[in-house]
Amino acid sequence: MRQRGSSFFGMLIFLLIVGAGGYFAYQWYLERGDVPTCKDDLTSCLRMCRRLSTESAEAQKCQAACERDASACERKLSER
Repeated sequence: MRQRGSSFFGMLIFLLIVGAGGYFAYQWYLERGDVPTCKDDLTSCLRMCRRLSTESAEAQKCQAACERDASACERKLSER
């Protein structure tokens, strides 16, 4: 004798698994397009300098390091 409730429950579990898989595939696809750029890296580095540096000389050194890193990033991208 076949039980009707177990086929409904099995289908429900199957749909939940497919739905979760689709959600994670969609999230992966969206994240793949958000590649950080050199400008984004520079902006976040400068923000970090403003948060961490309390003295003017320290802030200037940090900002100069951010600018050097951004220049190196741009050079690396232009070589490709």
